[in-house]
Amino acid sequence: MTAPDQTAPALRATPAPRLLWRRWEDGAVVYREDRGETHFLDPATAAVLVTLCEAPVPPSRDDLLAAMRDATPAGGDGDGEAGTARHLARHLERILDRLARAGLVLRHTPTDAPAP
Repeated sequence: MTAPDQTAPALRATPAPRLLWRRWEDGAVVYREDRGETHFLDPATAAVLVTLCEAPVPPSRDDLLAAMRDATPAGGDGDGEAGTARHLARHLERILDRLARAGLVLRHTPTDAPAP
């Protein structure tokens, strides 16, 4: 795992004991016990959440992007490798926003991060 990017908001997953998982090749379902909520996740979103839950320290953006790439079939957006990288970065931000709105991850900046 690479070191976290100090300029990007850090991420922390909701503690795993509060989440019940059911995974398939084409996605996953996560049940959040404390809220009684079920969330359906596509493969890329499930891979990001698994990476966040299993990492002992907040993973870097590169770690999250690698998890997304491993979980989804290869494909481009017509702009070559640079375009694909931009597309993946935007997709990661949308995933993180959805996970944060669902209460499955907590986002914080390095200035409000808890001390190790």
